[in-house]
Amino acid sequence: MYLTLKDADNQILGGIIAFISNYWGRCSIDILWIEEKYRNLGYGSQLLRTIEEIAIKKNCNIITLNTASFQAPKFYIKQGYELYGILRNFPTEEHSEYSFKKTLTNTF
Repeated sequence: MYLTLKDADNQILGGIIAFISNYWGRCSIDILWIEEKYRNLGYGSQLLRTIEEIAIKKNCNIITLNTASFQAPKFYIKQGYELYGILRNFPTEEHSEYSFKKTLTNTF
């Protein structure tokens, strides 16, 4: 599943790609991206909330994602995600990959 954020000229400014498994009740986010000049304006939060709402409607009870230390770990913590794992020295020796999860409840 993917959602895109577009401007008035139909240009893509960002998007989210996620996989929803009805069998496991899990949504996994593969990519969340916002063009740099549109960051910190709430668009990433909006896309994330939208995918969470869709996942809840599809009976998912957890959502997971990975991000690199140089990307957006603070953003996900601010959105209520819990760090559950760190893969150190990946993708480079200077950085790490963080694994996050969020338990979904029907609060929308």
